[in-house]
Amino acid sequence: MTQNESGLHDADVPASGPNVDAAIEKTDAIVSGDVEALGEEARAIDAQLHARVLRKIDWVLMPAMVIGYGLVYWDKAILGSAALFGMTTDLHLTVTNTHVSPPVTSTSRLSWATSIFYFGQLAGSYPMAYTVQHFTTRNVLCPAVLIWGIICAATAGVTSWQGLFAQRFFLGFTESIIPTAFMTMVSGYYTQREQALRQSWWFSGTGWFTIIGGGLNYGFAQVKSGSLAPWQYIYIFAGCVTALFGIWTYFLPNSPADAWFLTPEERIAAVERLRTGQTGVKNTTFKAEQVKEALLDVKIWLVAITMAAAYTVNGAVSGFGPLIVSTFGYSTLDSILFQFPLGGLSAFGITFTGWLCSRYRNIRAISLVLCCLPVIAGFVMIWKSSWSHKPVTPVAGYSLIGFFGPVVSLTISLGAGNVAGETKKSFMAAAVFVAYCVGNIIGPQLVKTQTKAQHYPELWTGLIICYCITIVSASTLYFVLWRENKKREAIEVDERERDRLAFKDLTDKQNPYFSGMIPKKIRRVAVIGAGPAGAITTDALVKEQAFDAIRVFERQVLTSGDNEHELGIPSLQDLINQRADLSVPIPQNLTENAPIETPETEQINSRQLRFTDTGAHEYLHSNLPPEIMCFSQEPIPAVLSKRTRAQHGPDSPFRPREVIRTWVEDLFRRKGNDKLIEFGTSVELAEYIEPDQSNEGGEWVLTLRKSAPSPNGGEKKNLWWQERFDAVVVATGHYYLPFMPKIPGIVEFDRKYPGKIRHSKYYRGTKGYIGKRVIVVGGSVSAFDALHDIREVSKLPIISSLRTPSPLFGTIPFSHPDIENKPHIMSFDATTDSITFADGSTVRGKEVDIILFATGYDFSFPFLPDLKKVHKRVPGLYQHIFRIENPTLAFVGMITGGFGIRFFEWQAVTTARVLAGRVQLPDRYAMQQWEQARLARRGEGAPFWTLNPEFEEYFEELRALAGGPAPGTTGRVLPKYEEAWGEAFWGLIRRRQEWWKRAADEAVKKNNMATRPVIEYYFSFISLWSYIGSKHFHYLAKQHNAHIIYKPIDIMHTFSVSGGLPVKQRSTQRQAYRLLEMKRWCQIRGIPIVPHPKYYPANPSLAHRVLLAGLEELGHDHESIQKFAHLGLQTVWADEGNIADPATIVRIASEAGLDGERLLQRAQTEESLVKQEAALVREIDSRRYFGAPVYVYRDEPFWGQDRLEMLDEVIKSGREALPLPDKLD
Repeated sequence: MTQNESGLHDADVPASGPNVDAAIEKTDAIVSGDVEALGEEARAIDAQLHARVLRKIDWVLMPAMVIGYGLVYWDKAILGSAALFGMTTDLHLTVTNTHVSPPVTSTSRLSWATSIFYFGQLAGSYPMAYTVQHFTTRNVLCPAVLIWGIICAATAGVTSWQGLFAQRFFLGFTESIIPTAFMTMVSGYYTQREQALRQSWWFSGTGWFTIIGGGLNYGFAQVKSGSLAPWQYIYIFAGCVTALFGIWTYFLPNSPADAWFLTPEERIAAVERLRTGQTGVKNTTFKAEQVKEALLDVKIWLVAITMAAAYTVNGAVSGFGPLIVSTFGYSTLDSILFQFPLGGLSAFGITFTGWLCSRYRNIRAISLVLCCLPVIAGFVMIWKSSWSHKPVTPVAGYSLIGFFGPVVSLTISLGAGNVAGETKKSFMAAAVFVAYCVGNIIGPQLVKTQTKAQHYPELWTGLIICYCITIVSASTLYFVLWRENKKREAIEVDERERDRLAFKDLTDKQNPYFSGMIPKKIRRVAVIGAGPAGAITTDALVKEQAFDAIRVFERQVLTSGDNEHELGIPSLQDLINQRADLSVPIPQNLTENAPIETPETEQINSRQLRFTDTGAHEYLHSNLPPEIMCFSQEPIPAVLSKRTRAQHGPDSPFRPREVIRTWVEDLFRRKGNDKLIEFGTSVELAEYIEPDQSNEGGEWVLTLRKSAPSPNGGEKKNLWWQERFDAVVVATGHYYLPFMPKIPGIVEFDRKYPGKIRHSKYYRGTKGYIGKRVIVVGGSVSAFDALHDIREVSKLPIISSLRTPSPLFGTIPFSHPDIENKPHIMSFDATTDSITFADGSTVRGKEVDIILFATGYDFSFPFLPDLKKVHKRVPGLYQHIFRIENPTLAFVGMITGGFGIRFFEWQAVTTARVLAGRVQLPDRYAMQQWEQARLARRGEGAPFWTLNPEFEEYFEELRALAGGPAPGTTGRVLPKYEEAWGEAFWGLIRRRQEWWKRAADEAVKKNNMATRPVIEYYFSFISLWSYIGSKHFHYLAKQHNAHIIYKPIDIMHTFSVSGGLPVKQRSTQRQAYRLLEMKRWCQIRGIPIVPHPKYYPANPSLAHRVLLAGLEELGHDHESIQKFAHLGLQTVWADEGNIADPATIVRIASEAGLDGERLLQRAQTEESLVKQEAALVREIDSRRYFGAPVYVYRDEPFWGQDRLEMLDEVIKSGREALPLPDKLD
């Protein structure tokens, strides 16, 4: 499958220039009415193209629909406001019976003026639905809306109640086109998953225009001058605005196939999107059989009943709302203002429930029922509260009635999204609209003016009964949908047939693939694996607080890497043929309630590579920065090993194996999740049982095996049993089945030289490689690490066999003087004892001790025998997680490419939310399209599940799919991707490259060391003569390219054991001559001197340990080390500083370019530095040196700075060394 320039994928057309022309031709055919031109097989849609098309459709349709439906509501609601400003009197809409005492005023004419509008809509529903289906949108909507605007404005000319009745009827007739057309447009442009949110957007116009229209009405009501009454101005303005909207509707396209705002490629994508929900595009052919089916479909009648019952309140509120509020003692203007909170709650509720239903699966019916409750509460608050002057409670209750907006919006969405077929959709739209009219007709008739003193009991009783009917009908509809979808889930999907049916204008009953997919509740979840992936998955599941049982099965005795089994490497032949991880024989008659014991045998364990040792070893370290490797709420402790500190410095981002293992274990223990783990337990079989009468929605049966002591104290036994789950999460990763390439002759060579060929999974450090001749095969990170570990102890050069350099690291890891680079191995020949490389070069087999294959791993799931691999990939996974054919099987951790463990958190949270039913996956077709699009972009095998460099894309896709935690839960919040994460990753790449370069440079220096002079330098920061000679000594060393080995000593100890005396204990003659020599030599060396330093003799031990710490990190040749050694002497003898003062030490270390604070901390806390200092004291004693400075070259000591010229001459002459005599005779 290839990708053409349009972003669409077609298996039948090669990816070349003509594809686009063909696509345009097909688009032209679609526009002309031939949907068949699109073809019967689906095309994959590029994600960016899909998003762009949806965004364009939204920007064109949604504003028009929000305004249009807002206008529909506004001109109906004007009647209620107009009645407050003279309309009832001007048109005689109220009649007062003066023949009774007291006189009774009837508003029945106003009630009928409200109701008759809906008779007009009822009369217009069928002809308008017919025209919507048979004619293009612009040719129907535009004239109908223009006529509607004229009729609305003409209301100002009505002079009697009879004329108003006629006007209202025809106004309703023309407006009837809007809801029908809008419902049809939404279902014809958007997929099922998108419809709930879009339906809510346009329907929210009722709420927004309650506020906007109320504000306009409030303004016009204050017009006191002019020839017209305020209510007449309101109708004229509303009519003009409606006419302008009518002109706008002329530019609305009929369907996605002829959308003027889309390019030809985008039109194809817009139509292809509709295969997803199997709803089809607009079809203008009337089909009688669809009408018959609609008449017999209980769903349509349940939706209609729900709509009729829910909409009774609208007729009462739109016609009498302001009048009812005015009876609470508020002015006519205030009564209009109280429409604002009602409209605000309605708009908010519609938009919020639409968003909620687009995020979480199958909650429309439940949300509908919940929204009925505040409406009923509002009815009761108005009815039963006190109506004293300007009361608060009934006004608050009136505002709560605004929740009827989301009730109706959800009803419309349920109707539009659960039928298919153009004629049937039109029938559904018409039926819903008839019900809408019936509800609005009934509502105003419940208002009885004569019962005002009793708070209109008939009105509130009737509305409460209607909303109880709404709850019952919506709940019944949910059950009907659940039952239908359960039947469809049992159908085996034929994707070609599904694609063919998508645009056949079939109904939801005719098309077996039409489904709203309401799965059963997931209550029991099994997690396989307790490594990092299993730990974060368990944590995410627990925090959703949605499951009755979570069980974790871990084959090892401990989490995250330790294993008690050491069975050795399995057969190389089995590894190559991918038969090294077979399933084991399962005892017969195994049941859930009857565990079985069998003897534990080596034969059973050795057949499962899952039970061989792990890849974790003593020298294993993380290879990612902790800030991007860790989970978002659990940082990895900043603990380094000596090895890491020595290689990468004290700020190394790499953490040793034990730190990672403890971190994972703590994640389990922190919340008590370790109690959910069954250690030492292997999942031998995970079998899915299809739904049947005894099994509501399908379930997983896991066959488990645990090694346990015999109850009688004998040998270990295998305990077998079964457990049932609703979902299974495989979190085993893919680092346990070694991948070995098929190289000719490798098996025969292995038989001739057993043990020579190994895989890096069984690498356990360098001990077995000392002095060996080694070949390392592969270009992975594990190959880099093993190669550089082994070269330090093996025979040199070590051979690296590489097919292709790493795209991230290039050839830098292999550019080392101790590494001999060769291409990949072409063959092994046991007969001629040769290993042949791709360049034709050979190596004798007997000359090689070990051939280490660092060639990665393969996926293996013997407990899922039906899961077949293709090109080192498990096909059929959506987002690398969910099994498309059965999303109750999920995988966490089957990706690689940069962020390692951190990706697992995003996968785990998404999995938990989906299984908890909080978010909805796309349908099967859309998930398959995702997989096909990624295959087209990345290709098969490892590139498919390697994420770099698309880090942000994957993080954000999962974050959007998972959404936020449900209210009231402790669910994890996935943070937004940060650019700093990517920078840290690429910084890591640079850091490792720098280390390899530095190691290569050091190796070059080491190889050159045989020709470089090496001078051991014993000195002390309080030694006068060390200071005087320091500058000249470093000059001579540089001249000879000498390597200085710095050895700070305790000079006072050396004096005490060698018979030397401190200065002040010497004779006055010697002290005087010392001062003379000091001055003369300082003049010769050109350096300043303070003969009697203030802090002499301060203890230099702390400064010496700072120097030793710096030597560990930077080495003896580093410029900063040389600077620090000289500055320490200068501080004492020229600057009169206190070399024992920590602040002074930090200052001079910083001046030298060292991290003084950190080195000081090490010097003060690390016992190893104290031991090094003591070892140097013992060393100088054993070598019989008696002061400082002592320069040792080729084991010949030169004591005192006045011997530097001798040292210079010896190095120049190259004469033999004169060691210190052992005997004194």
